[in-house]
Amino acid sequence: MPRNPQREELRKAIERQAAALALIESIRTAQRLELEARSVQRRALADAIGGLAAAATDAEKQLARAAIARARDALNNAVKEQRRLEKHYASAQSDLQEAISEVAGRVHEVVRSDPATKRLASEFVDLQRQISELRPAMELLAGAMLPDGFRFWRAEPGPPPHNLVREAWERAIAALHADADAELPVDIYESKSG
Repeated sequence: MPRNPQREELRKAIERQAAALALIESIRTAQRLELEARSVQRRALADAIGGLAAAATDAEKQLARAAIARARDALNNAVKEQRRLEKHYASAQSDLQEAISEVAGRVHEVVRSDPATKRLASEFVDLQRQISELRPAMELLAGAMLPDGFRFWRAEPGPPPHNLVREAWERAIAALHADADAELPVDIYESKSG
């Protein structure tokens, strides 16, 4: 079976979207770990400050000040890492939104190029043409020549409460967002009865 170029492009877009989602998840994991690390470093800084307060000799105070400096540097590095992860996350979110938009655009291309869409549109246009051909005859008979059950034939019936054809197309299009091989409804009449 020959490959459809629109479906191949959709497949690639879905893969990029999945990669963007995976990147977002890995950044979230890194952010959680970094949050835990910052908490540990804050406690270490507090302990080092407590050590300075408890130091009795100059040597102990000098060691405590060095411990405070190390703890402060570690905490500052953790804050820098947090900011770096936040920027990375914002960039990844932007990439994800672009990937989602690309998948949506590729889905439109697949639907537009699929033979099932052409069949549906052709059947619709044929039915409209039939209605336009029959309308003048119905108007001629509308005076008093139509059976009683057809007196209000001009009233637009509106869509049924559960339009099975539309629902089948909605399901198929939704499936395309995750699976480039998802099939579109082939026959609207099969969709109605199925």
